[in-house]
Amino acid sequence: VAVMPKEPALALFDAASLPEGACIQEVFVTPLEARAVITLTEAAQVAANRFAFPGWQAEVDGERAPVTPTDPHGLISFPVPAGRHEITLRFGTTPLRLGATLVSLGSLALGAGFLLRRQGPWRPRRRTVQEGLSPMWLLLPLIILLLHDGVLAYIETPLQRRRLQAGNLTGVDIPADVTFDHQLRLLGYETLPATLHAGAPLPLTLHVQDTIPGGPRYLIFPELVDAAGEVWSDFPYTPTIYKPPPPWTPDWPPDQYATLLFDLWPKIGTPPGQYMVRLKVFDHDTRFTYTAYDGMGQALGTELILGEVAITRPLEPFEIDTLAPPSEHLNIPPVSVRLVWAATRPAHARPGDQLYLQLGWETVSPPGEALYAQLHLTTETSAPMLLDAVPLVRDDFPTSQWKAGDVWRGQHTLRLPAQLENGDYILALQLCTRKDEECTTTGPIVEIERVAIEAPDRLWEAPPLDLMSGVTLGEYVTLLGANLTPGPQLEAGKPLNVILAWRGEHEMETSYRVFLHLLDANGQLTAQADGEPAHWQRPTTGWLPGEIVLDERVLLLPAELAPGTYRLETGLYTLDGSRLKTEGGQTTTPVGNIHVSAADD
Repeated sequence: VAVMPKEPALALFDAASLPEGACIQEVFVTPLEARAVITLTEAAQVAANRFAFPGWQAEVDGERAPVTPTDPHGLISFPVPAGRHEITLRFGTTPLRLGATLVSLGSLALGAGFLLRRQGPWRPRRRTVQEGLSPMWLLLPLIILLLHDGVLAYIETPLQRRRLQAGNLTGVDIPADVTFDHQLRLLGYETLPATLHAGAPLPLTLHVQDTIPGGPRYLIFPELVDAAGEVWSDFPYTPTIYKPPPPWTPDWPPDQYATLLFDLWPKIGTPPGQYMVRLKVFDHDTRFTYTAYDGMGQALGTELILGEVAITRPLEPFEIDTLAPPSEHLNIPPVSVRLVWAATRPAHARPGDQLYLQLGWETVSPPGEALYAQLHLTTETSAPMLLDAVPLVRDDFPTSQWKAGDVWRGQHTLRLPAQLENGDYILALQLCTRKDEECTTTGPIVEIERVAIEAPDRLWEAPPLDLMSGVTLGEYVTLLGANLTPGPQLEAGKPLNVILAWRGEHEMETSYRVFLHLLDANGQLTAQADGEPAHWQRPTTGWLPGEIVLDERVLLLPAELAPGTYRLETGLYTLDGSRLKTEGGQTTTPVGNIHVSAADD
């Protein structure tokens, strides 16, 4: 069972009831409600770790599912078909419980009426009509309720002030005006702590507004990162009774805002240093990352930095068992550190892909010098290929600052060479000491992990092209031309298939994305198709000089598109929004014109 996040998922579902290969992707839990996204390889009667008290209801994709107690433990169970589904468990009322509540309220009302008709607690007396309680007094609670909900709730009083005024939030530590997808707004957030002990959570409070109801379900995701972009925090939100999950963003009223409370937990073994709090916003269903814009409409990129925090040593050293189960060991005198754990992902990769490496270290005795890890990639028959020499954890926290008994985590992102061929490769590590640009190795080479490389079929000659270009972008890539299907003339509402022919000029360290835009005579965008080349299968970091890459993209023309001539433009950009430029300084490259006719009704 693949689980993320691990702890809430395992606490919600009975793993024994899930078929092999089941995947729990998201879990939000409160005492009276739970939501999850679950993917099953086959239909199953899923059991939740909740006793089937009367009132528990189960929904699968918004439809009520019958709840059956399990035998012998009496847990909630309900049928779930194969495939991806949204599960909701909710504790509600029952006819018996509702009837008992009404009886209790009626008894309370009768008791109150009985007391009002007595002079004292035990002795009744006869009252005249003038002494009787006016029926108008019985309307007083209703009058107060109407006054509060109908009048006081909409005006400011000494006890109530509206913080959201004219689209801006008052009384917030750090006000902001950042919009994602031109809809979801970050109104501000509370001051971050300046320092934090490793092993302690970092509290984060965000104030967010969804200005258009019924839009996408946004996933608001903060994380701790270092200067290299490595993520050092775990899943940022663990619901509790004190921090229940908010409703989905499409249900937010546009004239209100939500206060979101997060706890960013640094990963076990996080070393001391300066870290940043980064915010991303995804589409919950597609995981598309939205671009942030400031109040002037300027693009800020897909990653928004909220502030910095200095993480210091933990109050107590980390335990090895909490880092990960020990694996390979490296403890060769006079080396004073040992490698206790190592992991990489993915297990299958392509040339040019990123390889994520995590290392767990223990200090046997205080090292007297700064040690580095020299990383090799080799096969059973080939000579080692040097990838890089990296610090064991961080550049600004060398091993010379470590103390005996310290346990630290190192995280590194490596770029696999573009020239790798098919085969199984061995990632190995050897300690070294660096002087200037040279790293003198010490101790044996230790195998870390095996990675299966799947090299693509490479093309060295371009096919015949309908449209020719020859424009080079940033000295790295040349657009040779394009083919259009069905052709340069088509109806509105129809798809246009475009195959862009690119040629790599140099190996690239940056993975660029391609944009294809269809613009009208006024330069207004009418259709677009963005993403990594060849359906995300050929990152530019895997291109070899002289190689031809065919990049297929589909533009769906809007049915209401006015007849006329439109132009196609393309280019390459990074996630921060910067684009490769032509020799003339342009950030877009013309592909050709298409002629659109009215849709055939």
